[in-house]
Amino acid sequence: MLGGFAWGLKAVYDWGILGRLTHTGYAPSHVTDYLYFIIPLFCFVGLVTLYGRFRNEYGKIEKTGLIVASMGSLLIATYYFWETYFFGAGLAAGLFLLMPGSLFMFSGLLIFAIAVIRLKNVPRWSKWVPGILAVLMVVWPIVSMFTYHLFGNQVSTRWEVLMQVFIGATWITLGFKLTVYKSKE
Repeated sequence: MLGGFAWGLKAVYDWGILGRLTHTGYAPSHVTDYLYFIIPLFCFVGLVTLYGRFRNEYGKIEKTGLIVASMGSLLIATYYFWETYFFGAGLAAGLFLLMPGSLFMFSGLLIFAIAVIRLKNVPRWSKWVPGILAVLMVVWPIVSMFTYHLFGNQVSTRWEVLMQVFIGATWITLGFKLTVYKSKE
């Protein structure tokens, strides 16, 4: 839940308080920039906790999805660390860390979502959360790209902030599932 809260809050803080726009390539200058890589690590911890909490109920497909998504969140965290502390290596880090990390995160969450839908002892409302998160992880960069090229940076930044708040809220919902739902072990 903390990762989701920080994910949405960082975007709102950068845009609303610091007045930053996306796609501008600013150098890290605020404490939130230097700690940003922790947000995907919180998501990694959430995925590992989800795996640990329900490991007896999940089959091989669910476990595979969580492992792949966890690897994706680690790659994304490594990218943000690299981008912050080794500023200027963005393209290489993006190609080798962010792009595969995003693909791993999406595919792992999608595999997990498809597998979880068929489980009987998982609450109905929580079966759709991983799928919604997987879709948001794909829609976010697409919306960002199209709004930037069609409407400019001001509009693109607003849409990106909104998408990140939705992604953060979905991570919070996934964390809520972890803390509220009782496993049937």
